[in-house]
Amino acid sequence: RRFALKQSYMTYLLAEYIVPEKGFDKKVQYQTKKYQIKIPRGKTFEQWLDVIDDEYVGRTAIKISRLKKIKKITGPISFSDKSAYSRIGLAMLGTKSNKDSYLQKTNTVVKSVRIQKSGKIKEKWSFPNFEVEDIVNQEWEESEIFMYLSEQRILMQIFVEEENGYVYKGHLFLKFTPEELDEYVKQTWESFKKKVIEGISFVLELR
Repeated sequence: RRFALKQSYMTYLLAEYIVPEKGFDKKVQYQTKKYQIKIPRGKTFEQWLDVIDDEYVGRTAIKISRLKKIKKITGPISFSDKSAYSRIGLAMLGTKSNKDSYLQKTNTVVKSVRIQKSGKIKEKWSFPNFEVEDIVNQEWEESEIFMYLSEQRILMQIFVEEENGYVYKGHLFLKFTPEELDEYVKQTWESFKKKVIEGISFVLELR
């Protein structure tokens, strides 16, 4: 399973080649797109992220949002909008969306993380939508949750609350191995599947 072609990459091939009926033997003609991730020649994505951190670490989200090259991508930012930090984080990478072709091809999703002064994390992440009844006919390693967590690489951009606002502190990668999912997630998934099949029993207690 470690060497299988990932579902998200196959989805990309389907959308880019099979449905439009492009020949795989043809040379890919890259089109210049506005606001697309462009990694400098000679650098890996990880090395390029370190360069971005050198530029933005220590700046508040408000100051970053006012930079000319960021404003060109995001447009006006309202910090009452839940998507504000996500939009700023993506703009720091030079893109507007997690649908960026590089992110899709590398199974990478960008998430902004705000840590409050108390140490609590502001955001709550949700899974992609799935049909509950589908779980009944799935085995663990074929389940949508296993597929998503085993294939996805999450790039977390960290903003920490200080006196002058949320300050960018850098990035971290979150990636689960199949073994980690078996150890920490499988039991919860199987318990949920059992409840879907058998239902939930309630016990009334008089007090």
